[in-house]
Amino acid sequence: MEPDLITDPTAQQVTEVERGLGEYDLQFLPGRSGVAIKGVLVESDRVVAGLYGEMFWGKMHIRLLWVHPDRRQRGLGRRMMTWAEQRSRELGCSSVTVETMSFQAPGFYATLGNRQIGLSQGYERNAARHYFEKDLLDKDLADE
Repeated sequence: MEPDLITDPTAQQVTEVERGLGEYDLQFLPGRSGVAIKGVLVESDRVVAGLYGEMFWGKMHIRLLWVHPDRRQRGLGRRMMTWAEQRSRELGCSSVTVETMSFQAPGFYATLGNRQIGLSQGYERNAARHYFEKDLLDKDLADE
């Protein structure tokens, strides 16, 4: 009997897929992988910025960074990324990676010292996905 393809799975079914992949990955991943970092900046009980990342294979992958439109250009994104880098160092990560679309903030990540490691083009409206990475290890210590 062939399994049925369900194109609108329940939250429980999605959780089962995530759990299954997680269990499989455990045989390959270091014990501290899957550690999440989450932070928000709150002003007068209103969230004005937030960041979510997850550690895998000794690298922190920033999944999202958002700053409220009326609070942009005030250093909040930089503050969140600085916090994420520090937290990543504390967790022993060798680098931080981030993906961003061409209409989002590729220039912002470059100003923070991230180097572009990839580019995927061909999205709708001529958009492109930019991939960045920033090494966290002290180069002098790494060479010893």
